[in-house]
Amino acid sequence: EYGRAQSVYYVCCVLFEIPTGVFADRFGRRASLLLGSLAVAASCLLFIVARDFGTFVLAEILIALSTAFVNGADSALLFDSFAAERREAEYPRAESLTSAVWLAATAVALPLSDLFLVRRGDPVLAYWATGACCAALCATRSPWRRSPARASWRRWRRPTCGSCR
Repeated sequence: EYGRAQSVYYVCCVLFEIPTGVFADRFGRRASLLLGSLAVAASCLLFIVARDFGTFVLAEILIALSTAFVNGADSALLFDSFAAERREAEYPRAESLTSAVWLAATAVALPLSDLFLVRRGDPVLAYWATGACCAALCATRSPWRRSPARASWRRWRRPTCGSCR
């Protein structure tokens, strides 16, 4: 059944890609990112309470929707922020930094998932942790806040990436 649920995820990713891209173009990349975060938080909650196959499939659909809302909108928002200040040349460095932080987060998350899922045998903890992180990001990073690229690059880089060195 897991394979079938995953196939629903991949089909939905393809189906949602164009409509969510149109949404991001029409209503803004920040709104798209916020909806993507809300969708993944909702899917984590569904995984926690799921007891039947249909609920798992619905959770996979929400994850696909989240992926589609975020896919491309994050990079486009970052580029737009730099372009608004005529600092397009800084975009590749910022995108590289974003990718590096993503990889570092993945490197931390994989051992934690091993701890939650394999050693403790409690997959619900992993979904609670993911859902809590998404909810915290939604609460602190609303689409109406100023983007990091609009602030001084050095002031933004220090608190977010200084500890990564």
